[in-house]
Amino acid sequence: LQHVGPSWNPDYTLEEREAISWLMSSAKDKLDPYILLLQCQTLDEGQESYKAFAELASATAIQRNMALFSVTSDCNGVGSDGEIVAFSVSPETWDIKSVAKMQSHHASMYQFVVEMTSPSLMFYDRVSVAPIAFPVYRKIHAVLFVRLDKDDVSSHEAIRSFRRACQVQKAENAAIGEDMVCLVIPETETRILTYFDVDIWTPLDAKLSKGMPIEPLLPVILITDQRKQGHFIRYYLNATDIVEDTNSSISMFFQDFKNGVLSPEIKSSKKPVRTNKQGVEIITGLSFPETVIERGEKHSLLYLFSPTCGHCKRFSVLWNELAQIIKAVQWNVDVLQMDVTVNEIRDARVTLDPAILPAVYYFPAGSKENVISFDLEDRFGDTVGRLRDPFDILDWMLSVGGFDEKKLLEEIEKLEGVELSVV
Repeated sequence: LQHVGPSWNPDYTLEEREAISWLMSSAKDKLDPYILLLQCQTLDEGQESYKAFAELASATAIQRNMALFSVTSDCNGVGSDGEIVAFSVSPETWDIKSVAKMQSHHASMYQFVVEMTSPSLMFYDRVSVAPIAFPVYRKIHAVLFVRLDKDDVSSHEAIRSFRRACQVQKAENAAIGEDMVCLVIPETETRILTYFDVDIWTPLDAKLSKGMPIEPLLPVILITDQRKQGHFIRYYLNATDIVEDTNSSISMFFQDFKNGVLSPEIKSSKKPVRTNKQGVEIITGLSFPETVIERGEKHSLLYLFSPTCGHCKRFSVLWNELAQIIKAVQWNVDVLQMDVTVNEIRDARVTLDPAILPAVYYFPAGSKENVISFDLEDRFGDTVGRLRDPFDILDWMLSVGGFDEKKLLEEIEKLEGVELSVV
């Protein structure tokens, strides 16, 4: 069996179902191995781990026909009582070899079984595949987005090459305790495309409106890596590269990911950098290096926010007041802000990982890599979210930035009577 299901989405037409069957056909390709899961059972029946193993065997058998479960009292090569070892069984030669043993990083027996028995490639379906593909412990996903068209040879060939790369990756990952989920997702699953930030419609509309020739937008491959807490790192292989040399481009893409040499895609608004009338510079993920890090001679204050965050809406007023104060006294400080719902920061020189929003960071002139976060908490456990006065931010910046406080405060005193506009 080369993929789970799909459990046909009732919205699929007969033509779409035929397209899926054709796209995923694999008569000429190497088959996935059968997986044999062997549990050591040396004690009397009734042990909790024995019961859990039996329940998993029953539940998993309903979902796929490529997993075999067994028990043994001869635990040589398996381990101690209750432990599980996975073996692969060649469907061509019936050769058996040990693949992996349940390790401490597996939070549960269920996690180990799901990882071991997942097919190397699955066609996405929200009923049968989504629960297997997207539990919280599965952190790496390789996704091939294709057109749902039985005449789309490019997508069909991409799936074949993608399957081969996924089979190699699964075999190698099992041996080192890594896990990657490989999925084929059709263009009709717009919610999933949005989740993975894959936009095929905007560039298509733009080219059609201008009468420009349309280059292939699909198939596209995306690898996402969420192993680092709070980070959703994306790597793309675009349609042009895939169509030009399908087999080599896909296998090289996987190899480069394994070797850590791919450059991640940065989520970033396409809007240009601008400055509002209060003096706040509104930046993007792509402009972050040049507007913050590479302005080495200037101090920088950066505010990260979400438009739907209640504290952020209130704090934005304070931030505008702060920018006006700094602008009025002509301090060597840039005041900036970034919407983190449409932007992310990927710069090896700094690490920004806000646990809550709003978040404020100070980048000292001359040593921008030594970024300092505003982490003073009030009695509610909030940091900047409940501040009412822009001078609270100034006091903090002065205390951590090594400024000449006397000179700066003298300049602030000149502002007495100046009306601040925050709208």
